[in-house]
Amino acid sequence: PEEQARLLDVLSWWPFRQSAVFVKFALLTGLRRGEIMRLRWYDIDEDRNLVTLQNPKGGKSTTVPVAREAIETLRELPRESEWVFPGKDGGPRTDFKGPWLRIKRQAKLPKEFRFHDLRHNFASALVSQGVPLEVVSRLLTHKSLSVTQRYAHLRPDVLRDAANIAGKLLTN
Repeated sequence: PEEQARLLDVLSWWPFRQSAVFVKFALLTGLRRGEIMRLRWYDIDEDRNLVTLQNPKGGKSTTVPVAREAIETLRELPRESEWVFPGKDGGPRTDFKGPWLRIKRQAKLPKEFRFHDLRHNFASALVSQGVPLEVVSRLLTHKSLSVTQRYAHLRPDVLRDAANIAGKLLTN
């Protein structure tokens, strides 16, 4: 939670808004970096809070619901291109390594923290709040529940709280 708070703080004032929005959108949706880079404005349904992923990792285009807050972050971006996050040439962005390293360093995140770990954070946060693994799996567009289980790390306090509930249930 402390690392996430530092990251959100940095994103709130980061001068390169496209980069800040890119990271915040990833944090709020759990989408893969490549899926975000390939988003076009017509893939975003702002009225219904849906995002269509064209040719995602699994190969078949799919539509997933996203949080209203994720859609709202996109409102900071200009619509000068068909791409939500255009690259320098006007086509889709193809790399995000440099901006991510600078943001990560400013937020004092661990050196080994990867961009993909934002996806892990998304899954873990949902599971920790009681969202069923099957639902998290669908949001992450996984074909198999076993893949999702690798992402769904529970915070230690969630495990402790569950153990305390068990203690109360089994002693009353």
